Amino acid sequence: MNQRLARPEYYPVGGPPLPPFDHHDPGFDADPSLEDLFYNHQAEVKAINPIIGAEVKGIQLAELGPEGKQQLALFVAQKQVVGEYSPSS
Repeated sequence: MNQRLARPEYYPVGGPPLPPFDHHDPGFDADPSLEDLFYNHQAEVKAINPIIGAEVKGIQLAELGPEGKQQLALFVAQKQVVGEYSPSS
């Protein structure tokens, strides 16, 4: 079957199973108001699709504190697809 695949090395079959692990999504701890994420009130959010996706402008990811990062995780979980637009200088 793998002979017919263009890239059989990417086919998700085989290999050892992943061991169980604990995962805690940082979005669970986030404030749903997203105040720390959109702290400067100059950020623009444009829907990519009515159901999923958003394009965000005006947020400096490097300036986000722990609360802002948690809110970013929640925002990405809600929108499922998020793109950041930064025009090149």
